[in-house]
Amino acid sequence: MEEEKKPTTVTPNQEVKKEDKPGEKPAAGSGEESFGALFEESLSRKHFDEGEIVSGIVVSMEKEYVMVDIGDKCEGQAPIEDFRGPDGEIKALVGDRIEVLVEQRMEEQGVILLSKTKAEKKRMWEVFENAYKNQTPVSGKVTERIKGGYMVDMSGVKAFMPGSQADLRPLKDPDSLVGKEDQFQILKFNRKRINVVVSRRTVIEKKYKEQRGHTMSELEEGMIIKGKVKNITDYGAFVDIGGVDGLLHVTDMS
Repeated sequence: MEEEKKPTTVTPNQEVKKEDKPGEKPAAGSGEESFGALFEESLSRKHFDEGEIVSGIVVSMEKEYVMVDIGDKCEGQAPIEDFRGPDGEIKALVGDRIEVLVEQRMEEQGVILLSKTKAEKKRMWEVFENAYKNQTPVSGKVTERIKGGYMVDMSGVKAFMPGSQADLRPLKDPDSLVGKEDQFQILKFNRKRINVVVSRRTVIEKKYKEQRGHTMSELEEGMIIKGKVKNITDYGAFVDIGGVDGLLHVTDMS
C-alpha cells in the first residue's frame, strides 16, 4: 500500500509570496513606485532665491498672470503686462522658454512672483557694464534734445549724451539727430544711481580711424577716387576720401 502523504504545513514565518521573492520588482503602478517617483521628482526641483534670473517655460496664460514653470517647488507667475507689446498684443505662447527674475517667494501660498521686465532690465545693465569695461559700442535711439545735449533710449534705459559728443563737428541742425538710431560709446556708468553718459562722437572717430588706415594703405599717385565735399574755402574744397581729408585746390576745380 502506498504510504499516505501528509499535508505540508507552512508557518507564517516560512510563507513566501511570489511578489516578495528576491530579485522581483513590485508590480507596475504600485503605491511604492508612485511615491518613489514623486519623491525623486521633488528632489530634482531647485530652490531659487529672490533677485535671481532663471529660465522657465510658459505653461498657461491667465487673465492677469502668465504661469511659468521654473523648476522650483512652487508655481511661478508673472504679470500679463510684462508680455504685452507696443501694439497691445500679448507676445507669449504656451511652451515658450523665457527668462524671468524671481521677485518674491510666497511659499505659504505655494507661488513665486516673477518679472520678465525686470529680468530684461537686469540683463541690459549687465550688457552696459561689459560694454563700459571693454569699450565696445551699444545700440540706442536719440529720443529728444535737452539742455546741454540729448537723451538716448538704450533698451528702456535713459542715457545722457552731451552736445559735444554728438558728432565730430558742431551740427548745423542739432534737431536732425532726434529719432535716429545709432551706435554709442559708454563714457560713464553708475548702476546704483542709474546714470549713463554716452558718446556718438567716439564711435565715429573710431570708424574714421579705421577708414583712414585702410585708405592710406591703398592710395597711390595717379589713382582716380571718389569723395564727398565737406567744406569749401576761398582756396579750394576739402574732400573726404575715406577717413582722410584731401584738398582740392581752386585751380583744379571746374
